[in-house]
Amino acid sequence: TFAVDLAPENVLATWLHLLRAQAGSTCGLARLLHLAGHTALQMAAAAEDLGSKLAASRRAKHENEENAVAANGEEDNDLEAEARRASEADDEVRLAALVDQGLIGGDDNALAVLMPVAERLVDASLRSGDKPPPLLTRAAALCLVKMACVAQPCCERQLPRLVTLLANHNADTAARVSIAVGLGDLATRQPNTVEPWSDAIFSVLGDEDCVAIRANLLAVISRLVVNDILKLKGTGLAEVATRLVDPDLGVANSAKSLFISLNAKAHRQASPIYNLLPDVLSRLAPKHPDLFKPVVTYLLKFVDQPKHIIAIADKIL
Repeated sequence: TFAVDLAPENVLATWLHLLRAQAGSTCGLARLLHLAGHTALQMAAAAEDLGSKLAASRRAKHENEENAVAANGEEDNDLEAEARRASEADDEVRLAALVDQGLIGGDDNALAVLMPVAERLVDASLRSGDKPPPLLTRAAALCLVKMACVAQPCCERQLPRLVTLLANHNADTAARVSIAVGLGDLATRQPNTVEPWSDAIFSVLGDEDCVAIRANLLAVISRLVVNDILKLKGTGLAEVATRLVDPDLGVANSAKSLFISLNAKAHRQASPIYNLLPDVLSRLAPKHPDLFKPVVTYLLKFVDQPKHIIAIADKIL
């Protein structure tokens, strides 16, 4: 729709209204929530694309004006140039506010009306007793992940709920996996909001009962860490290190690949693994003494400078 229609928002609005008529059934409500989340994400992408095109057009216009001034032998006015830059910054702020408030904010917005529905479904799935059907939990969780990607205020509002569901061992596995995968996009778009929750997210790697959660979450974390979106430190570092000896071979290999990728980014002075080892030693020994030796033995392979090996040996002894 976004590729072939000049007014995709009208088509999506029609679909949303049609699906609302079917929302009385489990499948109908699940489809409605799926479309709501997808619409929010696509509309945000379309708005950002339009903003980029407008900014490029504005820059081209300014360059033509500057070339004309230079051709006439005149000097460009610094105040005018500063005013143009300020105007561009204001445009970016207005576009962000439009996305934040216009897409999922307000009382008369179809997407904003559906957000509390998704929230109630996720909250109900976390309570003991009667729970909503797994299909609705999955649809609601994914809907909230996508809406959180759109705007920072929504991300701040939904992250506690999403991380709580992700960490709940008794919750629907497919819903938890959807959140784990969605956190990759969420952290990429809203890194400053996600970062304070990193320890809670990393701790889910300790879910020994669900290979799917460990595998998907570790894959997402690895991509974020390698691309410097999330920092590997503290509790998170210890949790990732324990996955080096994970009972599942695929998870263990993913953890090894992460440390190999980190080591590939080494500077001439020292491997980044060496800089991470003190945190691993201090946190792994008291919490996972049985894993200490195999984990540290593997990580020491990346420490090749004698003085660093001696320093680590002193800390171990």
